[in-house]
Amino acid sequence: MTQAETEALEALKQAQQQTDVEQAQNDGISRINGISPVAQARPAANALVEAAANTKRQEINSNDGLTDEEKQAAIAKVDAAEASAKADIKQAASTSDVEAQGAAGKAAIEAIKALDDQTPSTKDKAKAAIEEAARTKKNAIESDDRLTREEKAEASRLVDEKAQAARTAIEAAKKLADVQTQEAQGKAAIEGVPQTPTAKDAAKQAVQAAAALKKDQISKNNALTEEEKAEATRKVEEEVTKANQAIDAAETNDDVTAKQTAGTQAISGVSETAKS
Repeated sequence: MTQAETEALEALKQAQQQTDVEQAQNDGISRINGISPVAQARPAANALVEAAANTKRQEINSNDGLTDEEKQAAIAKVDAAEASAKADIKQAASTSDVEAQGAAGKAAIEAIKALDDQTPSTKDKAKAAIEEAARTKKNAIESDDRLTREEKAEASRLVDEKAQAARTAIEAAKKLADVQTQEAQGKAAIEGVPQTPTAKDAAKQAVQAAAALKKDQISKNNALTEEEKAEATRKVEEEVTKANQAIDAAETNDDVTAKQTAGTQAISGVSETAKS
């Protein structure tokens, strides 16, 4: 028996006159009719589910490792889980069932992952492609015997610089198409790092210049016969070949400079002495 019912009966007992009885009766009926049951279990369960869904959406939206498309797909999972949980709550009959469905819905939403554990994100795949392009380019640089150690180091540094710029651009990209564009541009920038053998080319040019000067001297040396000029020129070419081979085998800039100096000296030292 409710409090309103109890109060109505008590008022009837205390009434002395018929009018008092009628008034007490009417008052009691009004009080009973005024009782309005307040639902508590379902609103509380729905609120629990909604709070979990909002938290999960915020978590997904704040994940900069995801593209907009990946965020939208993950949020769609949250929306579906929230709707399913609320439907289960609505169907539950008892308070305990309602509470159980609310807890189950909350747990299901919290367990949602934007991507499966074994599935790399679009950005992660793009960055992996950049890393692979950088490794390939560095291997090509390292195996390029035209470059000195210093030139290899500088080229590798440029590769690292281009790779980092690409990773930064990929992280900042919002949409799938933007990520793909940054990946393509990053790979092109890495592949475009020059492998120019500056030191060895310059040394060989210096050797060629010394050879040209020596050949001109030999050609103008009237003390020599044509045969002697030809022999001296052949020796110059021999020294050029030796110098170029030594330059190619040099590993450092200092080694290249030393081989260049030795080569030009050997060329200049070719004898122009006429036979008796």
